Amino acid sequence: MPTLFVFKLTLLTFLVAPGVLAHRQLGTAGASGSSDVAERAPNAEAPPHVTIPLTKRNFDESRHWKRRNGAVYIPALAQEAAKTALKYSKVTQARRSTADCISEKRLADARVVLRCGLKNGSIVNKRWQKVSHPQMIKTRGLVALEIESYCVWSGQIIVANQSFSMYFDSGSTDFTLPMVGCAESECGSKKLYDPSASATAVNQNKTLQSRFADGSFSKGAWFKDIVTAGGMTTSQSIIGATQLSSTIKGLQSDGIMGLAFPALSSTGTPSFPFTLNGKGRSGVFAIRLSDSEAKSEISFGGMNPAQFGGPVTYFSAVNSPGQSSKTYWQIGESAPTVAGKNAVAKRVNLIIDSGTTFIIAPMSAATEFYSTINGSQKLDDSHWTYPCASPPTVGFSFRRSQPFLIKADDFNLGYLPDASSRCVGAVIGQDLGLGTSWVLGSTFLKNWYSIFDVAQARIGFATPRA
Repeated sequence: MPTLFVFKLTLLTFLVAPGVLAHRQLGTAGASGSSDVAERAPNAEAPPHVTIPLTKRNFDESRHWKRRNGAVYIPALAQEAAKTALKYSKVTQARRSTADCISEKRLADARVVLRCGLKNGSIVNKRWQKVSHPQMIKTRGLVALEIESYCVWSGQIIVANQSFSMYFDSGSTDFTLPMVGCAESECGSKKLYDPSASATAVNQNKTLQSRFADGSFSKGAWFKDIVTAGGMTTSQSIIGATQLSSTIKGLQSDGIMGLAFPALSSTGTPSFPFTLNGKGRSGVFAIRLSDSEAKSEISFGGMNPAQFGGPVTYFSAVNSPGQSSKTYWQIGESAPTVAGKNAVAKRVNLIIDSGTTFIIAPMSAATEFYSTINGSQKLDDSHWTYPCASPPTVGFSFRRSQPFLIKADDFNLGYLPDASSRCVGAVIGQDLGLGTSWVLGSTFLKNWYSIFDVAQARIGFATPRA
């Protein structure tokens, strides 16, 4: 059986022709004066869609960066940021090796994965070196979404006649499940995909292997099988993994359902909504994330009008800088804002990623961003603080739109235990190899009902219902 070495940033040409978008000047936050923007009233007839409501897990303080009393726990933040770095760091042999950019530091009795740049003796290590913290996680949601420690959303899908808990990731493309033959040391208690138990599984007779910046590998066989998400069913490429990367191994869900463009696929095949669209069905999917029980969901085949009010404002998805095809769900010519004004001098791409928790900016951009917030101070190599008593009004302007704001509570990751008047901001500095692009994770998505339209290659936002 041949082995294919594949990497997330190896691109296959795939072009989605953008639809012609209407234009209207809107007078509320989230409005736009750009001709790239369209809107849709919530009462307009929506295409058929399927959704599964969220089930919420009990809050697990030991796994979370924000304690019940509102204090921040920085090692948990660092570990979450490390997982984001691994996600975006699949590298080709032609690129500079980043294997040394993620370090593992044993802090007393704790094994905490830290972003490169967090050095021994830094404020992070000094302040929390005696506090142990288990492996963190991240995921998102649709089909039967479940919050894991307030930062992870997962839901149930069916492959052939087997059900699995998945996280739904708009920042990647592969559909990965642990497969029969995966050792307990690799897959733990995860439910294993068994192609021999499926009458519809087709072995593609190829082995796939992906390398990550921390040196870990994800390795498995390529199958095609019937996947059902909330009642939407189609044949889908599946990576049945017998060896898991450290990121996937740490997830509480069984696997990952990527939702991004085919160019990011290890198999060169489309993700679930793109497969639906290619077979003449609606490729629209929509995500609602919330800390409240029974509100988080992901819908396939259309949006859920019961989840939002007012118009939907759309923006065209763009290629990554220097690439000939679309990869991530991202919007160009955009900017972070503070108090309604652009917080960086040059406009950037904003990647909308349900598989990331925080807002990630290149280090230089994060420094520039926090320089516009009164009283902000650098805490360590990745984090900044601001006066808790005067939280900034933070938002994002897409293609010169009015800012789409995020709540002050979402921007606040917690106060410092030894300086309770100082709070940590949700914009984290981290160079992910994405150039000047930012990544907007669930910190942003919790504030807006988000629609992803495959056929017209566009992203829409609307106000979620309370």
